[in-house]
Amino acid sequence: MFRNAVLMRQSTMCAATVGSALALQQSLFRFERPVARCQEPVVVSVEKPEKPVVVVKQSRVRVAGLGATLGFATGYLMKKIGRVMLMVIGLEFVFLQSLSAMHLIDIHWDRIGRRSEPHLSVEGQRRKESRIIGFLTYNLPFKVPFVAAFYLGFKSG
Repeated sequence: MFRNAVLMRQSTMCAATVGSALALQQSLFRFERPVARCQEPVVVSVEKPEKPVVVVKQSRVRVAGLGATLGFATGYLMKKIGRVMLMVIGLEFVFLQSLSAMHLIDIHWDRIGRRSEPHLSVEGQRRKESRIIGFLTYNLPFKVPFVAAFYLGFKSG
């Protein structure tokens, strides 16, 4: 069986070199005696080409400039998104209060206060702020200019 497989591999290589695609297809999918035989076995070695390593060195000024640009844009966007979110929350509050005034719903403000207290405390806000900055600067080589420009973008937005 093993000898037939070796002969079959040799025959498929010969058939491929001769150019007979039909013989190649038949010998690959059938376990029969090979159709063509070679005097010398054909050795084919396939090596995986190595990808060239491209090292791009950027100046520190360019990296800092990129970090500052991205930080400013992110801070500006966060300020604009924050304003829109505050407007939506305010409108939602007015809507819920109007439904409550019409006695259509009951709002349990004590439950809302207990659930939101850990998030609105000073420690909770610091944890959230550090998580947001940590998320935005994850795996960035330019954290200092990013955070500084984020602050400036947030202030100017």
